[in-house]
Amino acid sequence: MNDEIANNATFHSEPPHSRFLTTQWQLIRSAGDESNEAVNHLDRLLRLYLPTLKQFLISRYRLDAATTEDLLQGFVTAKILYGDLVKAARPGRGRFRNLLLASLTNYTISEIRRLNAAKRIPESATISWDELNETGY
Repeated sequence: MNDEIANNATFHSEPPHSRFLTTQWQLIRSAGDESNEAVNHLDRLLRLYLPTLKQFLISRYRLDAATTEDLLQGFVTAKILYGDLVKAARPGRGRFRNLLLASLTNYTISEIRRLNAAKRIPESATISWDELNETGY
């Protein structure tokens, strides 16, 4: 996955091919609360939005399906399940779809940068003085 993301990512500003549904704020609020039903509401919310987010990644970054799935799963885990993205959503702050797209874009760019940086750093990034002296430098 790591090399695929860094090598296959190209940036395009084309809109995703599929459209978002009308925002269901009650579902979003209930998915972000602490009730017993929150897990079911979050599952429903993800089933509604994930196909469009997947299309967005494929369309914008020209990634293959497997890489897209990996990025999307990482985003959901880091920002939705363990983060407070759904809890932060409020009708007065703008559209939920814009929050999702902005967050997904930021996450994807961060992942691409992280992977590209990892390529530039050799596996043994440090060298001891003894090894340096042995090489004659």
